[in-house]
Amino acid sequence: MDALTWAEDAALALEREFGDRLSFVGLQGSRARGEAREDSDIDLVVLLDGITADDLGRCRAVIQKMPRKELACGFVGSTRAIASWPRHELFQFAHDTRPVHGDLSSIIDARFVPDDALCAARIGASGIYHALCHTRVFGDDEQTILEPLFKQAFFVLQALQFARTGRYPETKRDLAKHLAGEEALILEVGRDWEAHRPAGVKGAEKLTDLLLRWSESVMASTSPSNPERERPSTLKPFEAPPTPQAHVRHPSFPG
Repeated sequence: MDALTWAEDAALALEREFGDRLSFVGLQGSRARGEAREDSDIDLVVLLDGITADDLGRCRAVIQKMPRKELACGFVGSTRAIASWPRHELFQFAHDTRPVHGDLSSIIDARFVPDDALCAARIGASGIYHALCHTRVFGDDEQTILEPLFKQAFFVLQALQFARTGRYPETKRDLAKHLAGEEALILEVGRDWEAHRPAGVKGAEKLTDLLLRWSESVMASTSPSNPERERPSTLKPFEAPPTPQAHVRHPSFPG
């Protein structure tokens, strides 16, 4: 399945439903990066000029008519809400979104500085750390949480690489060229979980220790109170790389 064509078709259907109220449609995640499996989610971004419960219901009705609708997920909201979103989350959102309809940079401030990336890395790492500790003590199956946490580590590593160099590695393959040691291992486990799936309790403990050690280190090295904090590159605000202009086949509306 061509996810970009799917997203373009969805944008057309949404434009028929909402007209000029539709401000932006984009594609995110592994489908946008060209790293998807056949069963990967289709991460769609839909932004309207405002959101009500009725709007959400209408949007759902459009998506439910799409092929492979069971794979669809993503972000639906208003332009005002996304423009007010926390910067550390917008950092990932802006870099990870491929436009299909509209221009995201006309809605949000896409100029990011290394501190935005460090904040994203710190909060991402803290989420991984908490999930590991909570599941180990209170959960039923530690192994089920490891795969998504290793995949989540990819986004933390992307943010760290941006903070260090001012360059955002868009794909896992691109990021792998710049990593070494435990960072490279963590990315590799997330890229090919089946090859690294732990065979038993000891294997799961080894991977848990790896993520615990790394996530704690990331939190410490990116904390503003740490005098040995990672030194972000001295760059001016860095805009998300330009993406291809969104091309959507515009339907004819009845006069």
